[in-house]
Amino acid sequence: MKQITGTVEATTKDGMTGAEKSEKSPVTYLEFENSDDVLTFLSGSEIKLTDGTVLVSAPADEVTDGKVTKSAADVLKARVSDFLRSLNYGLNLNARSDVRSTLMAKLEGPDKAINKLVADIVKARAAAGKPVTEQAARKIAVAMLGMDETPAETPAAATA
Repeated sequence: MKQITGTVEATTKDGMTGAEKSEKSPVTYLEFENSDDVLTFLSGSEIKLTDGTVLVSAPADEVTDGKVTKSAADVLKARVSDFLRSLNYGLNLNARSDVRSTLMAKLEGPDKAINKLVADIVKARAAAGKPVTEQAARKIAVAMLGMDETPAETPAAATA
């Protein structure tokens, strides 16, 4: 198990001026390298990082003003609960990214591939000293892909 330290950066554009604004903040988290690391973390045993430092010790009673505010068992339950919440969040992100990728590919359809091919043909022909217009490159691309017309020119797309 190791502790990862990095930086998170967020950038946005000001709506009025168009100027970019950016903020950075440090982030630190544990990276579990194997199942033993996870079991050690959940059991409440001491965690020794790869550099030898002890990061988390066994849960003990939380005491405030001489009174037990949280038992060691409750501390352990909270640790397990936090771990499961993080695990479920990661699983959720993975599942959603797979579905989102499929949906985006479906929405983009062949237009994206055709447009990329057109740009590549224009660039390649220019580099070869035989420039071609975008319209001519589009005809070449459509022919290369074995399509009769681009999706934007189909009657169904025109009426949609």
